[in-house]
Amino acid sequence: QALTTDNITEYDLVTQLSLQNLEIGFDVENMLIEESGVMRSQLRGHVDIKNHFSTDIEFDAQIPLPAFLEIMRYTESSAAFTGKFGDEVAQSLLAIFFQSDVALSKVSLSLRDHGTLGRLLSLYAKYSEQSVPEATENIRWEIDQWIKENISEEGMHFFPAIDKFLDRGGQLRISANPDASVPFLLFARYLLMPESAIGQLNVNIEQVN
Repeated sequence: QALTTDNITEYDLVTQLSLQNLEIGFDVENMLIEESGVMRSQLRGHVDIKNHFSTDIEFDAQIPLPAFLEIMRYTESSAAFTGKFGDEVAQSLLAIFFQSDVALSKVSLSLRDHGTLGRLLSLYAKYSEQSVPEATENIRWEIDQWIKENISEEGMHFFPAIDKFLDRGGQLRISANPDASVPFLLFARYLLMPESAIGQLNVNIEQVN
């Protein structure tokens, strides 16, 4: 059976990115620490997709103790009555979570390339009918333009790290470490004002070889 153009493209994507067989390992730990009327949730995790990339995440949030206890009671009672954890329960818990003063203290996400970036650039170059250096430069220009148009002041110091990552691979780390914990309800406003979000959340991007 002849492959259609779409199927040929999908087949190229799978084979050139070596996606036929994936080996995934992960390790996640969440610590709950009660202090001064809040429950601190400290999550640490590592995901490794062999021969592709690995990622590390750190997440630190503060949940007011009354809200945390309500969430725990709701979860336990729902599981006892229904025997399962469904979408309705998840939506209710999410509502409790956001209606309280749950706040972000810190978040960090790092991505280490193990060869996928080079394969992606080669594939993009192939389908855009460019050389790999030309394709890389085009991607670099697109990122630079987006930063200038959306986060022109605060975002310009991000570009050197992204530029190094495109050239050298390695590890790209994105972190937010606000001076004071930021309520999650403010994040809807940050989506409309990314420039102020970067400054208030102390967002940083760095490339690590």
